[in-house]
Amino acid sequence: MCSGGVDLTPYRYQCTAKGWIKSWFTLRGIFSLAVMGAVIYYGWPVIEAILIMLPIPDPSELKNKAKEAGSKAMEMVSGTKKNNEPVGYQS
Repeated sequence: MCSGGVDLTPYRYQCTAKGWIKSWFTLRGIFSLAVMGAVIYYGWPVIEAILIMLPIPDPSELKNKAKEAGSKAMEMVSGTKKNNEPVGYQS
């Protein structure tokens, strides 16, 4: 941890962004980055196949639902409908 006291762990935790970035330029950090890069590079066909098989909804449909919900929320906040009649006094 980053607080005071006796540190009994052999690993040094970095408390600042500079220290965290600096920790990647050790032998262990470079090896870890190389392994992660190789897994992503050589495993990309499998990752892509899994992403294609997932039932991800159409983004345009989500966008339209968000616009609709936003307009309903604005109607509730402003107290008027789109035709500028007050909510309780519709003809």
